[in-house]
Amino acid sequence: MIQKRSVLRVFLIAMILSFTVACSEKEKDQEIQVTLEMSVDGNPLSDKHVVTGNKGMTALTALQNVAEVKTRPVSSYVIVSQVDTLKNIRGDMAWYYEVNGESANILSINNKLEDGDHVEWIYKEDVCSPKVDGELSEL
Repeated sequence: MIQKRSVLRVFLIAMILSFTVACSEKEKDQEIQVTLEMSVDGNPLSDKHVVTGNKGMTALTALQNVAEVKTRPVSSYVIVSQVDTLKNIRGDMAWYYEVNGESANILSINNKLEDGDHVEWIYKEDVCSPKVDGELSEL
């Protein structure tokens, strides 16, 4: 009886170790790399960055890995309101982003990236925010 328990314990320990190794390998498979760059009206603001993260990394978290980022809730949205020292100015300039050369149609906080994606954050003319009473105000 004691020998059977010992064999069972060894078997259970081996199974747990196998599961742990398999999970570790799976996590490595879920690691992704994306290229990120920032520009002002199409002119590069910095060198390209290679950002490594877990599968499920978003366009926002990739940006937060390379810059100081401030966000702000607007209605039911979360927008990037500042990257490093460049702030959004309502009706004038704002931060937008593209993934693989295409304008994103999803908020950066929800846009999960894939391995090899190229993300460009662009500070350019604000075409989304209306002017308030004819005056520009900070977003």
